[in-house]
Amino acid sequence: QKRAHALNPGLLLFMPSGVVRDESSLPGREIPMTSSLQGYFAAPKFTSGRSTGIVVVHDINGCAIPNCKYIVDYLALYGFDVVLPDLFAGKAKPAAWTDEPKGTGFQKWFGNASSTSFCESCKQEVDHAVAYLKQ
Repeated sequence: QKRAHALNPGLLLFMPSGVVRDESSLPGREIPMTSSLQGYFAAPKFTSGRSTGIVVVHDINGCAIPNCKYIVDYLALYGFDVVLPDLFAGKAKPAAWTDEPKGTGFQKWFGNASSTSFCESCKQEVDHAVAYLKQ
């Protein structure tokens, strides 16, 4: 996909459309972390003796696409217990917004996703993810 640079219209930027991977063969598993928080967890096939776990925080797409789950599985290959909490609780950026969204729908969603209460909720959910790893 070609797009003109905002400051220099003669310069074209090549923007890859992105790759959404297939999640049918992922080795990790969906888990309930609390009564209201879901997540994705992967553990190493062989215990390494490490007592370190990793919490992966997703991007604007949330857990709606499996790319972050691939990162979780990759880190588990190196001997870590890894968890990915679904901070958007299934309400990530709608997949229909494939380009820079305009309009009130995105503005409302982004306003909620960047609010102080949402940030406080994310901190609590990351704390739950850390507690899950300590079990």
